[in-house]
Amino acid sequence: MGPPINHIHSCSSPSLQYTRLTSLGDFSGSSNERLGGIEACLQGAATKEELALKANARDAEAAFTALRADCALRARQASLASLETTVSRLQEEHAKTRRASDLTGRFVDWFSSRGQAYEHNLAAVEKHIENLATRSVGARASPASAAAAALDAARGAQRMARNGGRSTLNSQTNLADILGGSGFAPGGGGGGGSGGGVGVPYGGGVRFTPA
Repeated sequence: MGPPINHIHSCSSPSLQYTRLTSLGDFSGSSNERLGGIEACLQGAATKEELALKANARDAEAAFTALRADCALRARQASLASLETTVSRLQEEHAKTRRASDLTGRFVDWFSSRGQAYEHNLAAVEKHIENLATRSVGARASPASAAAAALDAARGAQRMARNGGRSTLNSQTNLADILGGSGFAPGGGGGGGSGGGVGVPYGGGVRFTPA
């Protein structure tokens, strides 16, 4: 190896510079070519990944068709709110109807076991009050007055007997106790009785059946 100055002169020669430029150009070209291959490989790999994630065309079309059908059958919010209101009202009416039917059933059960006695007592009260009204009018009254008094007394007896019947439903007491106790004893004309409220002797042989 020669002196340093000679080496510097040899490196700066045109031929050597040309060689170096040629080598650098070849290296740059080969590097660009390799980078292009790497880029193409990466693009291909990305495409494969995207294809792997892609849905099947037939499955996607079936899903879209089902979604369109569901959208066509969708209901409006106002319709749903109206339906909820209607359902709530029907539930309230059903509860009222059920309470009424339960009450009717209890009345039927009560009437099937005690209704005959209740009707017997009601008829007995009507007949007895009619007799009392006829006696209170007296023989001097006209037949029309007697009939009117008897009708009024019978109507009052019906109202009083029905009120007594409601209490009978709860306490199962005798209607005879409600309307005068011992004055309605079976047999002939008894005393005036403490609860009768009529200033004539009781009588008539009316018998009251316990309800």
